[in-house]
Parts: sequence; C-alpha cells; structure tokens
Amino acid sequence: MQVWFSEFIRGRVFSVLFCILGFGLTIYLSSRLGILIEEFAGLDLQLAIFLILTVFCTYMLIYVNIHRENKKTQKLFNLCGIIFSFFPSTVICFFLFDLIRSLCGASDGRLYLIPLLLAAVVSAYGFVHARKIFVKEYSIPIAASSKHQRSEVKAVLLSDIHTGSYVDRKQLHKIVDAVNRLQPDLVIMAGDTFDQDAFGHCDMDGVKAELQRLQPEGNVYAVLGNHDPDSSHKEVKEYFEEAGIHLLIDECAETEDFLIVGRDDILGNPARKGISELFAGVDTEKPKIIIDHNPLGIEDAVKAGAALILCGHTHKGQFFPATLFTKWAYGRRGFYGHFQTGETHSVVSSGTGYFQLPVRLGTNSEVVVLHIKLQA
Repeated sequence: MQVWFSEFIRGRVFSVLFCILGFGLTIYLSSRLGILIEEFAGLDLQLAIFLILTVFCTYMLIYVNIHRENKKTQKLFNLCGIIFSFFPSTVICFFLFDLIRSLCGASDGRLYLIPLLLAAVVSAYGFVHARKIFVKEYSIPIAASSKHQRSEVKAVLLSDIHTGSYVDRKQLHKIVDAVNRLQPDLVIMAGDTFDQDAFGHCDMDGVKAELQRLQPEGNVYAVLGNHDPDSSHKEVKEYFEEAGIHLLIDECAETEDFLIVGRDDILGNPARKGISELFAGVDTEKPKIIIDHNPLGIEDAVKAGAALILCGHTHKGQFFPATLFTKWAYGRRGFYGHFQTGETHSVVSSGTGYFQLPVRLGTNSEVVVLHIKLQA
C-alpha cells in the first residue's frame, strides 16, 4: 500500500487532484474572509479576495519552474512564500471553527475573527520556530575490524539547508556555530545545500565563507540533492572544493574508520551508478557509510550490506498537514528517524533548513549528532 501511494503522490493524477483541492480551499477561504470583512466593514470583497489568493497560490505551485536569477524575482518569491505560509493554518482553523460553530448553532459572522487570529498566532509561531536549531542525537553501534583504535566517532549530519532563499547567510552562520560547538570528528551534508535556482545568484562568496568555518577534526563530505544544481555542472564541484568540502558524486572516500560512499541524487540523475558498481574495486574491511539525499535509496543500501545510510529530503513534512502525506509517501522508515534493518542502520533527518514556505509546525530544523560506536 505504501509503495502504491508513494508512486501515486508523485504522479500526474495526484498533481491534478491537488490543484482541484487547492482551488476548492481557495474558494472556501475567500468566502470566510469575505463574510468577516462584510460584517465589520460592510464591503463585499469575496471575489477580490479569491482573485488575490488565486494569484498567490498559482505562483507558489509553479515556483519550481520559475528561474529566480535576480534579486527582484527572489524577493517576490520570498514575499509570496511568507503570505502563503498563513494559508494552511488559516484553512484548518476556519474549518475547525465551522465544525464547532455548526454544533453550537452560532451564526454571527464576526466570530470568524477568532480562527483568523488563532491562525495568525500559529503561523507566526511556525515562522519563528523554523529558525531555531535543535540538536538530535542517535547512538549507532556498528561492527568494525579489530584494527580500529577508536571506539566511537562523533559525526554531524546536516541536510536540506536550502541556502539562498529564506535561509540567508545569517541563518547559515548560526548553523555553522551550532556544528562547531559540538566538536565533531567529521561532518556529513546530505544534499540540498542550496535552494531551487539559488546556486549562482545568492551571496555565493558569503555562503562559501560560512561553509569554510566548519571545523571538524576530520573532513566535511557532501552529496547533491534535488534542489542543488545537477552533477553535470562542473562549477558545483569546484565551489564545494573551494569551500573545503569533499563533494562525492557517485564516488567513495576512505577515512581512518570508514569507507564513505556519496551517491548522486536519484531525481537529478536517474541513471546514477548502482551501489554494487560503486563498491567494485574497493578493497577494505572498513564499515561502509552511504550518503544518499533521497531515502528511496535505503532499500539499496540494505541489500548492499552497508553499515549506515544517511538521508534527508523529506523535511519530515515540515508542517502539518504535509507531514501526513510525506509519511504516507515514504513510509515509517523513510519518513524520519533512526531505524535498523538487518545489519544496516538508516537515519533520515528532518533537515537543517526549510524551503518553499518559511515555517515549521510539528517538525524541527535540526543538526543530527551520530555517536557511531565501533564494535569489534
């Protein structure tokens, strides 16, 4: 059932149904806001509100196809995103209020001010909450060769920072500070370091300067995500190297303790190399850690006998009710958290940043600490 829904939610039929639902909810919200305005101001503005909301919703739904290559377009996108952030909470609050109102028999349209204010408070909380950085810790025992000297390696996992839109240099500075305070042995970045189309037009030098501040004892390793430029862009790898980050595109890197395998993103490169092909020619008994932006790669990692796979992409849904659809689409193991299947551990982060809407409700922007226990 989960596999079917996962395919369905990515299909064209779901996109059509989503647009129809969005259109219906826009009509519903316009009518409720119209009633409220008419009660207080005596003006019938339902049609005007509907047209304004339709413009905002349409823009946000097609944003992935809009090339935001200049600051003016970027500011417009950010403004629309902030306004649209109130849409989900407002619809839910109005709907719950209508349900209570029907049970109580209340008819005064001015009472719609209550769910509107509640939605404003909830949305404002989500806006502020998204910028807080939480630390999530997991203890992960991994079988290792007796040759290893260290019994534990502390790794920090970052994913889905989405630098370039709502996550600016100031927020990235906070993220780097949070990582450095943890004093990790290595840092792993599981994709979507940049937001859609942001690479090349945001403060590239400023972002690079912040990334260069990462100070693990060892190295920083990264893979690309579906919002990063695809792997065919040569300047991407050069940029990460200048930032002091080892970008792995279907490549392996051997450390003192592990073989780290970085997979190209499956959405950006459906023809990426298989794990068996990446392992071919590798002669090491060290535990294999796979970095794969999309948790759809977990099953491949389990079949390949990897010790650990690290993912992001889902944002844990980022905000309700998207959290429900995301969990149904990816299943419990691929949605969020730490799980073990056979000898393979998997960790899916809710992301360190946020995208499209600058809010988090029911999820956290997190830095993940992995206490990897090496057991002979």
